[in-house]
Amino acid sequence: MRRAIVTAAAVFLVLGTGVGFTHGRTITVDDDGPADFSTIQAAIDDANEGDTVFVALGTYKEDVIMKDGVNLQGAGAEETTIDGCGMYTVVRGANSCRLDGFTITGYVDYDIHGVYCEHAQNLTISHNIIKNNTEYGIFYYGQISSLVISNNIIVGNRSGGIYCSTWEAHPETEALIINNIICDNHHSNQDICLWSGTSPMFVNNIIGGFEYCDHWGSPLFMWNNILSHQTGGSNISVEPMFVARGHYDWDTWTWYDGDYHLKSEARHWDANGGRWTKDEVTSPCIDAGDPMTPIGLEPFPNAGIINMGAYGGTAEASKSYFGNPPCEVIVAGDVNGDCKVNFLDFRLMALHWLEER
Repeated sequence: MRRAIVTAAAVFLVLGTGVGFTHGRTITVDDDGPADFSTIQAAIDDANEGDTVFVALGTYKEDVIMKDGVNLQGAGAEETTIDGCGMYTVVRGANSCRLDGFTITGYVDYDIHGVYCEHAQNLTISHNIIKNNTEYGIFYYGQISSLVISNNIIVGNRSGGIYCSTWEAHPETEALIINNIICDNHHSNQDICLWSGTSPMFVNNIIGGFEYCDHWGSPLFMWNNILSHQTGGSNISVEPMFVARGHYDWDTWTWYDGDYHLKSEARHWDANGGRWTKDEVTSPCIDAGDPMTPIGLEPFPNAGIINMGAYGGTAEASKSYFGNPPCEVIVAGDVNGDCKVNFLDFRLMALHWLEER
């Protein structure tokens, strides 16, 4: 029953919010090239509901306040950085909009969150690297509805990864936290902090430390996550086998970046080299997500089941390994990519029969 609840709610939150489906102007930002504006905030201030602010490659040293109904799109998290320079927060979220494709960081001498959401409605935070902030990576509280946090890498934040504090919360409409990597935050490994009746749903995440800071007994919905400590259900507790884990030097408060792709004997994507690289081991997080979650853009072979973590469902998802060299030729009917057409392929087809994607 719990699995059915999670899946239904996931569909509602991802498809039912309407976030990102409005059409308006595209306003461009580039700090060192031709564009409509040279700063992100100036572009947002000029935007109207339904517009998208597209930010070119570069590092933008500013704090950003989003506007209701205006999407903020970076050119890619590895190449587009918002580096906070003020107090309290780098990016303040708004209603009915999307924050996508940035590195968000704010290491300063005073408290600063990566993304701050207060009473957020219909907000999606996706495909970002949120790291090295002096407070939490994502801080949200209040009356939250249809908040989606997906495919983010949230690491190296000094107070913790995600702080959740809501009231009058309903798990089917509060927050869906899906396919993220949330680890290596805080020296005591406090990657998730739950307060005040919070009931978010966690699906397909890789989470380091989990803490009930002041949980008031509301139900917690967790499905197909990998955790440092087992919490029951279908969650597992094993080493995720990242390519290279980032780490803090807590003596000097210095964060050293890692590579959070998953190792695979069938190859992982090497972003620095721009190629697929073979490993000696295969991560247990590959093909370990909720079978009802679409695999999205995962490259072949992908076993027909989404990977856990931030790269699950993306073109940079690590490839599936079946104990043999990857198929050189894609065979018709070989859904999972194991070079065979058999009952496993039929099972995957039947599982998603007549689904609309």
